[in-house]
Amino acid sequence: MSKKILATLYSLTAGIFLLCNLTASSKPPFSAGNGNIAIVFVFILIPITVSIVWILSMLLRHIEIKKAQMNILLLFLISHICFGIMYQFSKLDDYRDMLANEYFDFMGVHDIEYIHMITVGFSMQLNNQYFNINTWFVFLSFTILSSMLVNGVRRMIRI
Repeated sequence: MSKKILATLYSLTAGIFLLCNLTASSKPPFSAGNGNIAIVFVFILIPITVSIVWILSMLLRHIEIKKAQMNILLLFLISHICFGIMYQFSKLDDYRDMLANEYFDFMGVHDIEYIHMITVGFSMQLNNQYFNINTWFVFLSFTILSSMLVNGVRRMIRI
């Protein structure tokens, strides 16, 4: 039963990431000014993430993993998260360059300050940067790593 719930929650997060990706501005660097609906989904992701970590830690508690395999898995997960974040920062720089070019084509000026202003925080322009296949896989790695750390802390407390 827990495995089905976990699969459902992961599918739900994939759907949320896809939906939020689709809410990115269709005519960058301009937006309709209606606000960013993806912010609502970020708040929905918080309890889902906690639930995933809790369920996954319960499932992993019953699996025997050798210390060497655990260390390799931890190293892989941490590396994946770090490289995924670095890749996303690289793509953000590329996206900012694309926005600057689009803005120049439309307005005839390079307004780097404006481009930077619309590409920080929870701007609608960034939905496709925050919510994509790369960030979803980083999210997966984060939940697995978190559940492994929860189990590690539980084992340390018992000792």
